Amino acid sequence: SWSYAAEETGISLVDVRNVQLVDLNITGFRVDGVNADGNCRGVVFDNVTIHDNGRAGLSANGTSRVIVQN
Repeated sequence: SWSYAAEETGISLVDVRNVQLVDLNITGFRVDGVNADGNCRGVVFDNVTIHDNGRAGLSANGTSRVIVQN
């Protein structure tokens, strides 16, 4: 059977500071698994698996800086 994600983005971060995402599995969204937009700083992805999303697993836009580890 055919299926699709109801939501476009799994996690949307806009102008956030000092956020840590740990031990997540983000799968099957229409656009991005995670979108960090604007001016995000101190965003850390630790042991996060992002796959099978429409456009990108992780999209960091604007002047956002993110750290991906493990």
